[in-house]
Amino acid sequence: MGCASSSEETVPVKEDEKQTENIKKIKSLGKGNFGEVFLIKSQMDKKKSALKEIPIKNKNIDLIMNEGDNLKELDHPNLIFYKSVFIVNDILNVITEYAEKGDLNNELLKHKEQNKYFDENQLLNWLMQICLSLQYIHEKRVVHSDIKPSNIFITKKNNIKLGDFGIFKRILNFEEEKLYGAPELITKNEYTTKADIWSLGVTFCHLLTLEYPFEGKNKDEIYKNITKGEKNNYNEEILKKYSKEFLDLIDEMMSLDPKKRPCADEILKKNISKKRMNEYLKENDFDDKKNNEANADIQQYTKKNVKMKESIFIIDDDFKIDEDDDEKEDEEESQNEDDKDNYDFIRQMSMIYDQNKKNKK
Repeated sequence: MGCASSSEETVPVKEDEKQTENIKKIKSLGKGNFGEVFLIKSQMDKKKSALKEIPIKNKNIDLIMNEGDNLKELDHPNLIFYKSVFIVNDILNVITEYAEKGDLNNELLKHKEQNKYFDENQLLNWLMQICLSLQYIHEKRVVHSDIKPSNIFITKKNNIKLGDFGIFKRILNFEEEKLYGAPELITKNEYTTKADIWSLGVTFCHLLTLEYPFEGKNKDEIYKNITKGEKNNYNEEILKKYSKEFLDLIDEMMSLDPKKRPCADEILKKNISKKRMNEYLKENDFDDKKNNEANADIQQYTKKNVKMKESIFIIDDDFKIDEDDDEKEDEEESQNEDDKDNYDFIRQMSMIYDQNKKNKK
């Protein structure tokens, strides 16, 4: 599967799009039921990205492209940025930001293999970051609809970015597992912001116990237990390892009644979240002065780095970087990635600081 052969293949573009990208595939990052993901590199700015290829024969192209444009408008330090969406030969190509350390599912598997529980502060750091991103998209009336460990990505600085929105899966009517789906999603196929909260609760229940919380001999039995809210009880080790406040919050997020689930903003206002925010800011030496400096840095960076629309994509099926890539290019690439990572970290710290100030009012 691929969007180009050995000969160069271009994509029709709008007249006002003048930015040209030359992108090379480096390697495959994985293949699933819906398509394949590749690590790619721009030959213009040397930045690495992720390319997902999804077959879409005989589908509503206008709707797909419209939703792709909507995703490109989302910009938050804890969201994977959608760079471009285009179609070649009945293949939907989605180019996104690349997270170097993979996803939470990989971290989950490593911890399970080592029988090592995550630290509560680490989980709270991640939960806060995801809630900040959900607060952002929910205010824009966007529902992620596919939150699970494999769709939550980790940066070099060990920060979290939520990616792989379920929008394209819905449009393409892909039959998918709903193991992290809310009860109302399974019984009525409904999507609301509270469905995202349920999925987030199941995800963190899985992370803290290292076990998927619902049992069953097959998917039907698992789905039945989900709709009944019959999850596994916490064992003694879990009850000793994690605070009651944290476990209660996870259980509240997994309430059968959507109205009883807290929204992202309410989670961030919980005492356990506010306490962790204070600790996190102190650990990073962040105060009023640093926040003012951060806002100045953000404005300066934004002016220098206006997002350019990517228009023409030339995809090379050779899974190798050019042999003539020199050390200077590698240094530039590393610097570009570090600058972006630092920028996202600064924005995230500023958002946590602002949320903390809001919580005190």
